[in-house]
Amino acid sequence: MMPLQTQSLWPCRFACVGLHNNNRRSRTSATTVRVRAMRAVVQRVESASVEVEGRIVSEIGPGLLVLVGIHDSDTESDADYICRKVLNMRLFPNEDTGKAWDHSVVQKNYQVLLVSQFTLYGFLKGNKPDFHVAMAPQRAKPFYASLVDRWCIWSYDEGKFG
Repeated sequence: MMPLQTQSLWPCRFACVGLHNNNRRSRTSATTVRVRAMRAVVQRVESASVEVEGRIVSEIGPGLLVLVGIHDSDTESDADYICRKVLNMRLFPNEDTGKAWDHSVVQKNYQVLLVSQFTLYGFLKGNKPDFHVAMAPQRAKPFYASLVDRWCIWSYDEGKFG
């Protein structure tokens, strides 16, 4: 288990970025929307770190902690979408104008800590957790690595996969 250490700028303020469309037809349109399933839980932090077996494997200063859940049906375009969405979310205040939700992590030149979190796709089957809709580890590890590559142009750090 990876303990997650965070120092939140604003306690209990999370943004969930889900790509759910439920694959239903719109009442006003005859087009079917493709299900997008990748999930990200985003928290603004003053600092965050990931510890594995008592050793810190990654840490950041001010920025975003992003827990990413990868669905079995996720594609490269889903990874592009979630990366673009999270990096452009306006979650930080603009000191010049006084607007509370005006700057993105990129505009503030803050950091991102990206952590793989298959448990975002867990649900209970009776009293037992079930993670069958999460991407299998053999496929998820290279997919996560490609997701990390998309974040490389900005300052980020990553947790350990596994």
